[in-house]
Amino acid sequence: MVGAASGNAVAWLMNWVIPYIYDEATLGLASAIIAVAAACVGPSTMRLEVLTQRVSDDSRAKHLLRAGLGTTFWYSVAITVVAGLAVLGGAPAAWLGVGALVALGSLQMLGAAVLARSRQYKRLAITSFSQAVGLGSLQALFGLISAQVLSLMAGFAFCRLVWLRTLKGVWRFPMRPLASLTGEERRFSLVAGGSALVNSGATQLPIPMVALLLSQAEAGEFSMATRVLAAPIAVMSQAVAAATIGEIGARVRAHQEWWPTVRKSVLALFGIGAVVCGAAAAFGLFVVDYILPSSGWQQVGPLIAALAIGSWFQFGVSPFSQLLNLTGQHASLLTWDLSRLVLITASFIVPWMAGASLLVIVLCYSTAMCVLYLFLLGLIRRAARDPLSPSEVSSNRPAG
Repeated sequence: MVGAASGNAVAWLMNWVIPYIYDEATLGLASAIIAVAAACVGPSTMRLEVLTQRVSDDSRAKHLLRAGLGTTFWYSVAITVVAGLAVLGGAPAAWLGVGALVALGSLQMLGAAVLARSRQYKRLAITSFSQAVGLGSLQALFGLISAQVLSLMAGFAFCRLVWLRTLKGVWRFPMRPLASLTGEERRFSLVAGGSALVNSGATQLPIPMVALLLSQAEAGEFSMATRVLAAPIAVMSQAVAAATIGEIGARVRAHQEWWPTVRKSVLALFGIGAVVCGAAAAFGLFVVDYILPSSGWQQVGPLIAALAIGSWFQFGVSPFSQLLNLTGQHASLLTWDLSRLVLITASFIVPWMAGASLLVIVLCYSTAMCVLYLFLLGLIRRAARDPLSPSEVSSNRPAG
């Protein structure tokens, strides 16, 4: 978490340069493309990197990582084909890069799993820091060369290259990754991968929804607000999640109680989040207008304040969502993911149909986030009362 937080402090400062380089519409289109790519990153590995935390045999864990890399490859190829058809139908040519963004974006999940399993938390912090710093810095640098959509996409892609070194020895992936798994592993990948698709779709849905329902310019303003508040919190949550999965995974394999650790961590994160999100809300209402360019971007400050409360609940609970997969509660996580997708979609469409402004729509979205993460916390608490049996935890049979 320290690496992600410090890296995001630098990246957060770089965000204020972006509006002086790119206009709202350019940022809006690029953010929509990146959001779709990020939505596809989640299911691209079929969550096999999570399964490595339940496997005792290191060689089997490495095979699962290779299989995850293989599913990512084919996933990226399929997405590129779909994007090509969309471009032929009139979509901007920049959409052709979405498959490459998915492939590079998946490196973070696989690399973080490697470091979490081996408990290399210092290295995890340093790598998270490097990615966070690289995102805004590279987007600003590339924008100074050419303030185009591709520059923003390139910044997203290149900062993920820091994870390459963590995957040494994993690159020889099977060309038929799912066929190389045991039946139990395949069932896990299909359920967890499907859940990740719904989860990632719900996470990344807001920016494309704003672009679709309103305009690319308003999507750019909303994207700027998320860059300032929601995106840094999400990255820090991912770093906490990687460390949490490593620690809880060890407890699960040892058949030890893990809920007290989660409860203590949730309370700590809510305390930190209250300070961060409260300060962000005040900052958005009273300071942002003095920092951004005078033309355009007027809605960014109020949007930051509107996002603050939902981001607070996200920061407190979301790092622990994959504990439902880790403890075998796949159906519970899928139920939450589907509920999240439906409620978030409704939080945008219903107020839009009523003629609400972007600010009101985002307030509805933020309220929906609070409800959803309280629901998730309840599901995690229930999973602690219904742990995996020893045979389920230790199942790591090699592929036949």
